[in-house]
Amino acid sequence: MTAALTVSLLGGLRIVAIAGEERFLTTRKHRALLAYLVVNRGRPLPRDRLASLLWRDRNEQQARRSLAQAFYDIRRTVCSDRVTLTEQHGAVTLSADSIHTDLDELTALAGSQGEDALRRATSIVVGPFLDGLDVDEEPFDQWLRERRESARELAISVYSGFASSFLATSNYQCAI
Repeated sequence: MTAALTVSLLGGLRIVAIAGEERFLTTRKHRALLAYLVVNRGRPLPRDRLASLLWRDRNEQQARRSLAQAFYDIRRTVCSDRVTLTEQHGAVTLSADSIHTDLDELTALAGSQGEDALRRATSIVVGPFLDGLDVDEEPFDQWLRERRESARELAISVYSGFASSFLATSNYQCAI
């Protein structure tokens, strides 16, 4: 089944619907929240944790209001009959099945061999994880630093695997 939504996380955040049209969220924190939900899709996330992730400096009522506005923006911009954001028992879950990410694809390429896979990996890694999406909220920025490091290590591992594979077959041009 074709993904209803493609989200690029490597480099700047980019959201593309099934018909190919790019989608845009209204604020930096809304984009940050969507990225967090996408990385954690399929998992229920407590609303309180999401509010404190991006609106820690606000009182509880303001943080909840900001979170509700972000959910509205996300639903309006990216949700469809195949991409849903559900709330149940104080937790929010972004549907998992119809969303494709470049990070998932890079993970799938780990252990692959051949020039085509190398070319695909090279086209995927266009920059750091969520490049340019710092929001100056320490809980989110801490998560972002950890995810950037994890994505960087994954890319290094994938490229190292390709290099080893090419060296083993004496394909020195591709190994470099």
